[in-house]
Amino acid sequence: MKGKNKYSKRKKFDDESPISRHDSKKISKTNRKVLLQSRASAFRCVHCRQDIIVESDSTKHRNHCPNCLYSRHVDNKPGDRKSNCLGSMKPIGIALKIHGGDVAIIHECQECDVITMNRIAVEDDNEAIMTVFRDSLKIPENEIFRIEEMGINILQNQKMLEKALFGKGTE
Repeated sequence: MKGKNKYSKRKKFDDESPISRHDSKKISKTNRKVLLQSRASAFRCVHCRQDIIVESDSTKHRNHCPNCLYSRHVDNKPGDRKSNCLGSMKPIGIALKIHGGDVAIIHECQECDVITMNRIAVEDDNEAIMTVFRDSLKIPENEIFRIEEMGINILQNQKMLEKALFGKGTE
């Protein structure tokens, strides 16, 4: 073992918590620094810093915080974990997916302006969803047009959202 250190340095998340080799997947290599994404059972939200359990009753692949609804830009295509950006994905609106009518959160990357959609989960905070919906009503017309050009129709009808979330509209 001449010239080699027999002990390797342990990799850690940005909050200094350790990453074990079997719970990680290399997603980017930038300037000789390897960035990893956890494949463990939990992650820390990039926005509110709460620890989030990945698996739940409604999903096996959680990709956003159920409390503040923020996500992280890790995918180029859904599930590929190949994005080099790793920016914070802000929830900017709500949409109904065309196939199946699932409610989805529209996210915009705060680093590179990419827009994506993520299906909501049962555990997602309904008040946070309603807050994102109300904030989306203030989006300028040119931004709505940009989102719609991507094939995403931002929901602008509160009764439709309430029906999708709760099974009925509130009177």
